[in-house]
Amino acid sequence: MDYCSQALKLGQRLGHKAAQGQAWDSLGFAQQCSGQLAQAVASYSHALDILRQIGDRYLETITLTHLGDAHEATGDIATACDSWRSAHAILTDLHHPDAEKVRAKIVVATDAASAMAPGSTAK
Repeated sequence: MDYCSQALKLGQRLGHKAAQGQAWDSLGFAQQCSGQLAQAVASYSHALDILRQIGDRYLETITLTHLGDAHEATGDIATACDSWRSAHAILTDLHHPDAEKVRAKIVVATDAASAMAPGSTAK
């Protein structure tokens, strides 16, 4: 996480918005991997603000996917799916092959949530 913080400071000092967005995303990923899920969500949110400002739609999809993964890790499947749907829409618009990978996350999460719903006949 120290390297991510250093990269963020350097990006800020240079005024390089894309580097700042990527550094926030990397910091969020490191936080998520170490179980700091609330901090990861906050870092991903910072990254999204910057990436949307500069209009980098592809990097936005990466962060949206990571944000969805963090929400899934907290058990908030609905919010995870919202993030993944946003990423999927952009990737589809960009005709990017990763759209299918993100769509698969949505399908798996919604199927799992349906199976666990009260009254479900799935086991």
